[in-house]
Amino acid sequence: MATAEQLNQAVALIQGNQYADAEALLTPLLNQSATDADVWHLIALARKGQLDLAGAEVALKQSIDVYPAPAVVTNLGNLYRQMDREQDALACYNRAIEAAPSHLPARVNKGRSLLAISRLEEVTTLYTDILEQLPEHTNARIGLAQSLQRRGQTRAATLHFEKALAHEPENAAALNGLGVMQKVSERPKEASRTLKCAVASAPTAPEVRTNLDSALALSGEETEAVSAYREALRLDPLNPELHDWFNGYLSTLAHPEYLHSCAEALDQHPAAGPLAIAYAPKLLLGQKGE
Repeated sequence: MATAEQLNQAVALIQGNQYADAEALLTPLLNQSATDADVWHLIALARKGQLDLAGAEVALKQSIDVYPAPAVVTNLGNLYRQMDREQDALACYNRAIEAAPSHLPARVNKGRSLLAISRLEEVTTLYTDILEQLPEHTNARIGLAQSLQRRGQTRAATLHFEKALAHEPENAAALNGLGVMQKVSERPKEASRTLKCAVASAPTAPEVRTNLDSALALSGEETEAVSAYREALRLDPLNPELHDWFNGYLSTLAHPEYLHSCAEALDQHPAAGPLAIAYAPKLLLGQKGE
C-alpha cells in the first residue's frame, strides 16, 4: 500500500497544478499498490489536470472497481460532463446517490446534467429539495434559477438569481443569469452593467462575454460592443456561431471590418472546417467567389 506521506505529496503536487510531476510520483506506486483505490483516484486527477481525459477515465474506473466511493463515482460523472457525455454523467450521479442518498456533490451535479439535457421539471424539483434543507446553497439556487429561466418563469428566476447574489455578490453564474434576464426584459443598459460585473468575475468565459456583447449592442454602445465581441472571439476563435453573431452586428452597422474575423481566424487555423463552411456562403452572397 502507498504510504500516507506519498499520497499527501501527490495531493500537494496536484493542488499546485504540477500534474505531470504528480503522475510521475504515483505511477511507480502501482507496482506495489495496483489495488489501491486512492492511488488510482489521484492518478486520475493528475491526468485530468493534463487534459488527458481518456486516461483519467481509465484511472477513475480502476479506482471504482477497487472501491466505489460515492465521491469518486461523482468525479467520474464530472469528467463525463466535461466530455459532453451527459447521459453517462447522469448514470454516475444516480449510482453515487443510490449508495449515499445525502451526498450533496452528486445531487448538485446531477441537476447540472439534467439541465443540460433539458429535463427542467426534474431540475426544479431536485434543487428545490436541496434548498429546503440548505437555503443558502448558492449553486443549488443558481441551478433552480436557470431551470426556471429556461421554463419561461422570468420573475421567479430573477428572484433566485438576486438571492444568490445576496450571499455571493461576485458570483459570475448568478450575475450572468441576472444580466440575461434584464436583457430579455428590455433593460439592456442595466443588463450591460450587470454583465460587466460578470465578466470581471469570469474574464475567460466566452458565454458571459457574448451576453455582454449583445446587451451592449442593444444599448447602442457600438464601439464598446465591437470591442467586447473581439475579446470574446479571442477567447473562442473557432466558434462559428459567435462569428455569425459578431458579423451580423457588423453588417447592421455597415462596418468596414465585416467578415474580417472569419478570415483572420482561418488564416491562423486553416483546418477549421466548421468555420470555413459558415464563412463560404457569406462570401458567395457578397459575390466574392473565392
